Amino acid sequence: MKLTKIEEMYNDLNKTPEASLSSRELPEDLPVKYKQLIAKTNGGYTEDRYFHFLGISGTKYHNIFEWNKNDGWKQYFGLTDMHFVFAEDIFGNQYFFKRGRRKNAVYVLWISTGATDFMADTFESFVRDIVDDTLEEVMGDLKNLARIFLKHTGTKWKTFCHISHKKPLILSGKDELENLELSDSLTNLFFLGQLISQLKHLPPGTSVKNVIMNKEKREVQIVF
Repeated sequence: MKLTKIEEMYNDLNKTPEASLSSRELPEDLPVKYKQLIAKTNGGYTEDRYFHFLGISGTKYHNIFEWNKNDGWKQYFGLTDMHFVFAEDIFGNQYFFKRGRRKNAVYVLWISTGATDFMADTFESFVRDIVDDTLEEVMGDLKNLARIFLKHTGTKWKTFCHISHKKPLILSGKDELENLELSDSLTNLFFLGQLISQLKHLPPGTSVKNVIMNKEKREVQIVF
């Protein structure tokens, strides 16, 4: 019997070390196919390591309930309970469902700018066209950039990390190898979120003199 794309992804997912499942249940208004996948796998990484699907147990870097807390990184990007983040890619872009509205559709938060976009009509089409995009017509450029970075810099892939920009794009940084590094996923989200939330209401042309980052507290201070 030929496997569906959802079943293929389930079989290909590499489980994270946290195997025991939580007693907490996912919200009822999420797509059925998605909930079936998580019930079988507890999330994990796709074979190419590009996508990370959050699970219902594990550390704060993997636990979907911790990840979606409104007082965490989400607050800086304007996401609420209505935005249920279920996966991310190696650059930290966050994929989510809009609860109560087109609940089967998948959207993306581009963390470099804070913008959100529609990605797919259903979770199944998201898996087929975005995650399992063998022709790479959708995510090809980003996947290629990730491969080049890991290969040519000798950087080893790590769980719960993002390929981030040393100088953020929102501060005129470039998508160049010299400007890329591997960083802690939550730290990256907190830093970029705070940058975006502090910069988005400023008049065009405002000069930023310095950005002070406290990695221990995950706090950002912009000096004008």
